[in-house]
Amino acid sequence: MVQKKKRIIAFSQCIGNDAWRQTMLEEMKRELSFNPDIDFLYRDAHGDNNVQINQIRELVKQDIDLLIVSPNEAEPLTPIVDSVFQRNIPVIVTDRKTSSGQYNAYVGADNLAIGKLAGQYSRTILQNNGSIGLVTGLSGTSASIEREKGFMQQIGDATAVRVSGVIHGGWEKNKAYLEMRKHINVMSQ
Repeated sequence: MVQKKKRIIAFSQCIGNDAWRQTMLEEMKRELSFNPDIDFLYRDAHGDNNVQINQIRELVKQDIDLLIVSPNEAEPLTPIVDSVFQRNIPVIVTDRKTSSGQYNAYVGADNLAIGKLAGQYSRTILQNNGSIGLVTGLSGTSASIEREKGFMQQIGDATAVRVSGVIHGGWEKNKAYLEMRKHINVMSQ
């Protein structure tokens, strides 16, 4: 009997310490538990681009059959993800995109549409007149960039709604809250 070669799936996570990303990992592990012929390698970059780049290099050296990656930031991770794709290793990008589009599939939200909906909602709440502080995620991530772009497209020049400031929350609730409090204090003076 010919023994089947085990497949190796590698998952490079940008940061794994929040509930949403932990759930993502647990769901992957659950699905893979039904496939004993697949080995699963997981790396958490803890929000560090250089760590994630080095982890992906290390994973590729292990002769992986598939790379799933949630890039910490688009620009810094694009070259390494492109190099994996160019080696004909299938790449699935999840949640956040790279800049080049060199991957086999993207699994994630339509962040431009999310931004547009937030902009429409803001215009409605403010009745097309007022000032708003825009809280963004980590500034180099595709999700943050696309959401801000969609929001600004909806606010546009045609309304009397103006963005009084952009608050960089970095996807961290406490940081976003503190930065917004500072913004409100400055605006109320």
